[in-house]
Amino acid sequence: MSGERKIAWGGVLREVNNKWQILVAERATKSDPLRKGEFVYPGGEKRLLESHQRTAERCVLEETGIKAKAEQSSNIFQGYEFKVRNSKIRATVEANGKIHIKYPDSGNKYVGKLVRLAPLDANQEPTAQPNTEANNPMYVPMKSLPQLKEMFTPACQILTTILEDYHLKALL
Repeated sequence: MSGERKIAWGGVLREVNNKWQILVAERATKSDPLRKGEFVYPGGEKRLLESHQRTAERCVLEETGIKAKAEQSSNIFQGYEFKVRNSKIRATVEANGKIHIKYPDSGNKYVGKLVRLAPLDANQEPTAQPNTEANNPMYVPMKSLPQLKEMFTPACQILTTILEDYHLKALL
């Protein structure tokens, strides 16, 4: 697809008291006012020659203050394919882990990957960073994702579905 912004999301997972949590934030209004206040996974646009893993690490730090590293098998979606087409979003997940997303209402198009990251300090709490697209970063329990799904942007609802189906079961 042409005109797609190349991005990466950071799926930052930590274990606290034998329970898994994932890092989320609320979308600010700068790049997409239609999504203001909806939950997102930290992420952003790739820089020239930057890997998806490095992009995810950088964006998580810039948006939440959390220093995190990509895990060995950081491509959460490898081998997972599906398509979604509804009034809010068009999405295709390829077997190589690439996710193509288009919002019909805004015309925004993205291609990227969700990268599994581990925080360098599992006890560090996220903090809002100035001049970013993420407000109120926080860790939420992985087991609460099904109840929170409708609070995410449509793109991150796709990521949440994959996390539920493919990854969540292994962590609970």
